Amino acid sequence: MLKLLRQLGSRSLLLQTIRNLEEERRALHRRNEAIEKTCLEQKACLREAFHELRNGVHVIAGNSALLTKWTDDVQLPVQVARLARNLREASRNMMHFLDAGLLLAKTEGDYQPQWEMLEIRPWLEKVMGAYHYHAAEKQLKVQCNMPPGFPAFIAMDVMLLRQIVSNLLHNAIKFSPSGNRIRIDCFEGAREWTMVIVNKAPAISKEQLKHIFEPFYTLGHPESNTGLGLTITRKYVNMLGGMVKAACIKDQFMVWLRLPMKTSMPAAAPLGLQQAVQVPVPHSRRKVLVIEDNPLSQRLICNYLHELGLRQVAVVTHAADALRLARQLEPDLVFMDVHLPDQDGVATMQSLRTLLKDTPLIAMTGARDLSGNAPLLQAGASEYMLKPFELQQVAGIVQKYLDFAAN
Repeated sequence: MLKLLRQLGSRSLLLQTIRNLEEERRALHRRNEAIEKTCLEQKACLREAFHELRNGVHVIAGNSALLTKWTDDVQLPVQVARLARNLREASRNMMHFLDAGLLLAKTEGDYQPQWEMLEIRPWLEKVMGAYHYHAAEKQLKVQCNMPPGFPAFIAMDVMLLRQIVSNLLHNAIKFSPSGNRIRIDCFEGAREWTMVIVNKAPAISKEQLKHIFEPFYTLGHPESNTGLGLTITRKYVNMLGGMVKAACIKDQFMVWLRLPMKTSMPAAAPLGLQQAVQVPVPHSRRKVLVIEDNPLSQRLICNYLHELGLRQVAVVTHAADALRLARQLEPDLVFMDVHLPDQDGVATMQSLRTLLKDTPLIAMTGARDLSGNAPLLQAGASEYMLKPFELQQVAGIVQKYLDFAAN
């Protein structure tokens, strides 16, 4: 009997232990769920904060660009012109940092590269062209060299490669002394391809090179910012299955990117830096509809359009007002932000396309993931314009659609 009681007591103790462990497991599960929820909320809050900061800096960058242009066109004190250029450079650097932060937040976790066939030559021309005016301000020449047999198409995650090349070009322009040259050389290997970006820069020691890809590491240069650009570059290169290295030989700073080669397409021709877009002739009789809910962004694009000679510009903040005004105004050109307070951007684009059969509809978006903009094109957008945009980009849109219609 005593033996039986001991066995029952041991079994009871075992069952109680199991129940206690099960309760602890459930409590741990609840804590994990709470932590995951908090992390998701914090990430969402961080993304929203970056987005709002980005909108504000975009407006500062755009208005400072206009101010710089006006100071160049009109005889103003040297101090005013210098302040305008400093403001533009500071806002450009901040925008670059915010773009990198947003993309870094997007790619945290289980992000898998989205491979697609990329026509490398025109793509590189477009990326280089985006930095044309930034380079021209320092009298820098940017050129890219490809051998005649280099493939025209490469399988690549466009979003990641864009940020990689943008980071490296941004750094090269920032650290290069005025009047020099930045060179991008591309080479084909058996299973990989290599991109080398070379620019003149202050000497960097071997000890500094050891840490150059570490987070928040800076060289103590006056132009240094957060020290995140090369860290993010290495992260994205690794995500693509490649490798990145840096070297400094005398006064030449070089970054090597080695990325997987996944294609066998016709050869691409040598390419050069995209030329500046010419500002179109004024179209004072043309009517433009701007759909944008951010007041500062409204003023910026209106300033751009007025600078280009367009005087009949209507602005609305809601999709419902946009559709009503589209019927009344019958605009010649529409710029629409894809994030509106009362309706989804794709649905609004579909409704606008139904009303305005042949009118060019330009979607304004900050989404750097190009594949995410495909629904807008399917819904009827003529094309999309990535924020932040500058005067010359808006000028190119106006020239493309309104000049063509006039002719």
